[in-house]
Amino acid sequence: MLNAELDHHLESEAAEPAESKPRNHRNGYSAKTVLTDTGKLELETPRDRQGTSSPQLIAKYRRRLPGFDAKIISMYTRGMPVREIQEHLQEIYGTEVSPQLISQVTDAVLDEVAAWQGRPLEPIYPVIFFDALRVKIRAKYPAIVQSWRRNWEEVIPFFAFPADVRRIIYTTNAIESLNSSLRRAVRVRGHFPSDEAATKLIYLVLRDVSKDWKMAAREWGAARTQFALLYGERFTQHLD
Repeated sequence: MLNAELDHHLESEAAEPAESKPRNHRNGYSAKTVLTDTGKLELETPRDRQGTSSPQLIAKYRRRLPGFDAKIISMYTRGMPVREIQEHLQEIYGTEVSPQLISQVTDAVLDEVAAWQGRPLEPIYPVIFFDALRVKIRAKYPAIVQSWRRNWEEVIPFFAFPADVRRIIYTTNAIESLNSSLRRAVRVRGHFPSDEAATKLIYLVLRDVSKDWKMAAREWGAARTQFALLYGERFTQHLD
């Protein structure tokens, strides 16, 4: 495939209007080792004499294929510490990687995290659950407790909702299932060096778990009717 890619490049250059520079040709091969999801792969990358070729299949300075990065992220998402990821890659694939490489691979999702955190909100959220999961980070936040106490009167009115609405609010199986997945990953780590490290892992777990979110809660139909009665057009204008 690399040879075919270079052939296409040379043919494209030959079809261009003639210039003063000599015609480009092949110029041997360069040895290259890349990491894949099944181990190391030794390549002989074809070169062109004028150095104008820019491979797309495996870029010039790329040393890892996407499948390899996906394996690291998958293990990281399951809460495996960096040292265990190193040992696993060495044992299964015979590949030795540095902690810096693992951090570099997992840090690649930070831009995705930032985009996710800054995504536009939906026009309406019928129910918002304020739930908490305790994660050990070298910082604590005492102001949060006081904030909940100051605003408690704004939190409790949901007790006055009709039974169908209260039922969907009380039905927390989905949330408990999500928290269980988060706890499994967090428990293995023990503590995190920074908020960023915790956010990165939690986001990856959320991204993985949300792939299975395909059906609405069983109680949603009855609750939806009650919301329409309570809030009228304020609620119904945003429904499909």
